Amino acid sequence: MRISREKLSEVSKTFIDILDKEGVKTLRDLERLVGQAFPVSGKEQEYLVIIHRPSNLGTRAIDASYVIQHKPKQVGGGIPLDLKMNQMLNYSQIIIKTDSEIKGYGPFAKDSFDNIIQGRIIDTINWQEVQEEIKKLF
Repeated sequence: MRISREKLSEVSKTFIDILDKEGVKTLRDLERLVGQAFPVSGKEQEYLVIIHRPSNLGTRAIDASYVIQHKPKQVGGGIPLDLKMNQMLNYSQIIIKTDSEIKGYGPFAKDSFDNIIQGRIIDTINWQEVQEEIKKLF
């Protein structure tokens, strides 16, 4: 599925809205949501999923992914926005997919739909700072 700049904007806003609704104001608040999936209102196949994942140097990170599931008999889906927060190494990483390059993000691959996969590392785990970076994608 091609992900337009407009779709990425919508996804980013929904990502923040869900976490705001769940009361996330700190990394600890986000960690409390690990293991949960939050369906996106009005979007049958879209979810925000929060899990722990292995990270660099044997550490673990909280991974919050906006997931668009493949629909039966239809090609499409993927993860247009993925946030990783690593408390042990004090950094966060935002990975996005869209059909165009976004200023401040480094492209590093393309998916099978020709979306550009891009990343940005932020040297903080402060939720307000990370949230502001995601809001710049609106």
